[in-house]
Amino acid sequence: MKGATQCARRLKTLMRNLQRNYGNVGAPPVTDPITQMLLGILARDTTETKARDALDRLCATVVDYNELRVIPPLELSDTLGGFPGARIKCEDISRALNKIFALYHVVSLDHVATMDRKSMLALLEDIDGLDPYSRARIRLFAFEKHAFPLDGPMLTYARQVEIIDNKCTHAEAQAFLERHTKD
Repeated sequence: MKGATQCARRLKTLMRNLQRNYGNVGAPPVTDPITQMLLGILARDTTETKARDALDRLCATVVDYNELRVIPPLELSDTLGGFPGARIKCEDISRALNKIFALYHVVSLDHVATMDRKSMLALLEDIDGLDPYSRARIRLFAFEKHAFPLDGPMLTYARQVEIIDNKCTHAEAQAFLERHTKD
């Protein structure tokens, strides 16, 4: 990435200022990988609160995630109503759940916790419907592995405060931030 040294300095300064102003942030509770996957898909370009509300609405209509897997995406998007990008996100949810079921004959990623980093990254990369933000979110919040979930609004902010190069891709920015932040 162009100007990586200056970006790293600005990132370090930003992190120090955030820590000084807000203190240390505790780690969120570890939750089920499938729940984090669904929240990762739903939280793209919206708030965490809205994503959790949407997930609650989806879960209220089904018994378990396997049942959610077999509901057509259009029907799922009707459940979400005016949620931002509901149709595309429901298609991604359906594709991801079906891919997991096709690979493991169960809708679960619990076994991934025992995998090494490289295998975990390869497996998450292979699941349809997951973007870099969702994959990083699963690694961080479900498996307590080092990751930096970077969504669209955070990427825009990172470019504005110049902690990443304006011309780098989303994946390059996320990789840079992962390398330059502590566990």
